[in-house]
Amino acid sequence: MPMARFHTRSPIIVFLTVLFIVQVWKVSTHAVEDNVKFVELQTDVGDNSYGGVKAHIDCDKECNRRCSKASLHNRCLKYCRICCEKCNCVPPGTYGYGDVCPCYANLKNSKGGHKCP
Repeated sequence: MPMARFHTRSPIIVFLTVLFIVQVWKVSTHAVEDNVKFVELQTDVGDNSYGGVKAHIDCDKECNRRCSKASLHNRCLKYCRICCEKCNCVPPGTYGYGDVCPCYANLKNSKGGHKCP
């Protein structure tokens, strides 16, 4: 009898496993697309050694993306915009990636904590 139960649940386990793998693939693909878009936005216009100007990014759009999953959305947007205006960059994704935008990652608040979400 236990073998019959195992065989009836097996398709469910296979289905859930395949569903999990597809979801992981979607998330990883989305993260790669975010990184590519970020690199395109951060590309320098001209040669900085000769006074080239870095292209300005759309801080509202980038901060909406960055704060899309924040529980305190308005506070996240406020500080993200401050940091974006100062650094002219917002890291890809909704969290982390500070190494991509060191200025953004290294700004501190008055208490010494991270200023930028």
